[in-house]
Amino acid sequence: MRIDWHKFIMVDPEIHHGEPCMAGTRIPVSTIIQSREDGMTVDEILSAYPQLSREAVEAVLAYRSEVAWERLIEIGRKMGKGSKNKKSAVEILSEMRR
Repeated sequence: MRIDWHKFIMVDPEIHHGEPCMAGTRIPVSTIIQSREDGMTVDEILSAYPQLSREAVEAVLAYRSEVAWERLIEIGRKMGKGSKNKKSAVEILSEMRR
């Protein structure tokens, strides 16, 4: 069963300048993502952030996956099959970050 990350992640302009955070906390989603990329296990993250549940950490991974998928779709649209757009996916991603 897929986790509905909307229950676990919130965006509030008053908290971390609107950066996505774990609901009910001031923990940025990016902190959890970076912790996983740095090799921390879910259990280690839960130990470091005891206010989170296992499901909340797993929701971050679902969120990350959905955001990545949306970016890929947007890149595909911008590149367009048969269009005259000669930009690479890397160039489009760079523009999207601005």
